[in-house]
Amino acid sequence: MLEKDRLNILSIHEAVGKIFNYSKSYSNADDFYQNQRDFDAAMMNFIIIGEMVARLTEEFTEQNRNVDWFKIRGFRNIIAHNKFVNSDIEDPAMIYFCRTPDKTFTQLSSRNAHLLQKCN
Repeated sequence: MLEKDRLNILSIHEAVGKIFNYSKSYSNADDFYQNQRDFDAAMMNFIIIGEMVARLTEEFTEQNRNVDWFKIRGFRNIIAHNKFVNSDIEDPAMIYFCRTPDKTFTQLSSRNAHLLQKCN
């Protein structure tokens, strides 16, 4: 693994941990959305994840095709270029998807352990 990829994966892992930390005390997306500090902090870390994914080498992403890198980068773009409004609670619910095991974020989180082993 290239040093560049190793550092990017470590940054992704750190951001994933922060998002879980910011969201763990909420039982639903509406409550999470209402706490601007935690919600905004989680949003920023999703952006960081998208940025780090964009910096991964093509070789690395090809070797790890079971992670949907395109969706992760796309989610960063949704957050960075769209504002969430109170009338559209579907968007905050998208953020809260880190709680459901069949979504890309959790997929990335569970893959971190394997990817981090490669970093050592």
